[in-house]
Order: sequence, then structure tokens, then C-alpha cells
Amino acid sequence: MDTHTLLQLLGEGTVQTLIMTLVGTLVSYLIGLPVGVSLIVTGPNGIKPVGWYNKIMGFIVNVIRSMPFLILMIAFMPYDGGPHTRGMAVRSQNGRTEPAGGRSGSGRSGSGHGSQQHADNPQGAAA
Repeated sequence: MDTHTLLQLLGEGTVQTLIMTLVGTLVSYLIGLPVGVSLIVTGPNGIKPVGWYNKIMGFIVNVIRSMPFLILMIAFMPYDGGPHTRGMAVRSQNGRTEPAGGRSGSGRSGSGHGSQQHADNPQGAAA
């Protein structure tokens, strides 16, 4: 790929990113500003208190506000455990629960008794 094509693709991607950002910002302002003002106006100390509307809209806003965190949490779930995680704890032959890579800080592999039971090797033979 030559430099001209690469710069053209980079420019198109930058323009598309800016358009998506501006459209998202515009939609957020068009929806968020009226909803926010209505929550303030209908609050308990607002100009025109409407309890049921304020509670329902407040709940909806709080759920939507937590969506980015929930998406991020779900995205990282596969990396927080599982059979191939280095920090996984296994029960060694001496009955203690230890990290899968051996004792932390010992500077050597194994449990110190010559072998350690691994999740993929239940007989305890060194992997």
C-alpha cells in the first residue's frame, strides 16, 4: 500500500470519526437537555413537582447512565478467570490453595515439594 492510499484512508477514517462524534453529541444534547430540565422542574423542590414522572424518568436516566460501565464489565468478563488465567488458584498436593504458577515470590516453579497439581493435569505431574 502506498503512502497516498494510506493517507487517504486515514483522512476518511478521521472524517467518519468526527461525524459520528458530532452526531452523538447533538443527539445527546437534544435528548439530554430537555430530560434534565424536566427532572429538575418536576423534582420535590421544583417549580411543578410531579412525583411519579420524576421517579420514573429518574430511574430510566440512572439505568442509561450505568450502561457504559455494564458494557465494559461484560466485555472484560472472559479475562477475569477461566482455565487459562495465570492467577488461577489450584489445590496442591499438600492441600493448600496456591497460584497456578507456583508460590508467588519463591523464584521457582512448583509448590516446593517437587510437584504441583494443575487444573489441566490432576495427577500432579510437573507440566
